[in-house]
Amino acid sequence: MVVDELYENVLGVAFWGDSFRHDRLQILHTVLCAVTKIDMSVIAELNNICQDTVKTVVDSLYAVLFISSKDDCVYWYHTSFPDFIFTQGRAKFKISPQPNYQSQEINVFCDESAHHAVLACQCFSIMKELHFNMCDLDSSYVFDSDVLDLSDRTHKKLTPTIRYASRHWAKHLSRAPPAEIDTNELFLCLNEFMCDKLLFWIEAMNLIDARFECAPLLKDAEDWFKRVRNILSTRKCSDLNDILGNTRTRPAGVPDRCCKVRNLFCRVPCSKVNSTFIHFRIIYMVSTFASLDTLETPVHLDSINYTTHGHYHSPIADNKNQ
Repeated sequence: MVVDELYENVLGVAFWGDSFRHDRLQILHTVLCAVTKIDMSVIAELNNICQDTVKTVVDSLYAVLFISSKDDCVYWYHTSFPDFIFTQGRAKFKISPQPNYQSQEINVFCDESAHHAVLACQCFSIMKELHFNMCDLDSSYVFDSDVLDLSDRTHKKLTPTIRYASRHWAKHLSRAPPAEIDTNELFLCLNEFMCDKLLFWIEAMNLIDARFECAPLLKDAEDWFKRVRNILSTRKCSDLNDILGNTRTRPAGVPDRCCKVRNLFCRVPCSKVNSTFIHFRIIYMVSTFASLDTLETPVHLDSINYTTHGHYHSPIADNKNQ
């Protein structure tokens, strides 16, 4: 096809030679697999590479990629370009940049599901930066809407890369192959996130006005866990099954807790919320009702207040003491 010859010529020149080809290809594959269009700073951090290298790669592919003046994000000109890269038979070819040069085999194929797994892992790595009180709010008695400089604080603390990772980790996860062994990197990353960063993530999502995206994202994670459980249903893999849980022989595992959090904490409408102390509400409910697995009633996120010193006043606690 004529379009294939065009792409072969452009890519052949851009990726000629063996040095750093893998790193440069990772940049291209990230551009094509990103859930939304992203700028060069996000591309750089998703690939653990400097932004100058990203710019060099994008500039070398000027015939197929461009940077929009509206949002500084990287776009491609035509949908046939991703199709070419994602088709193994088309993306592997031989080419010579000049008539007298020896031809070289160029393989720019992107295994889409495998690269989504890479990006999901990188999102989890980026979200390790999430921590309690991301925006240094002074008190839980002040609602987000009453914090005058909250927008500036959020813009400063929650970078475009953290925002991308927070909003799209589960979408990359859902498109990645399910884990087949208990040492699978993506599985371990997800398990660590669910255990250590889940509440901080909910806080961050509220700060970027994306709290109601939490439920579908957790559903994606839950579904991926179920795919893993189905693969391992006939295998003996005790460590992994302990994490996954089994309704017949084991207590609830990570997928069940994921579902519980999704149903209890991410679907209750709330007109006013203090982002930083949302997870205190959850921790209080968990400690009050012994464990997350026994909770059955949706939780209102704004029914408890904590100070920066950890003291709280809760209508539920007051009612229980009456």
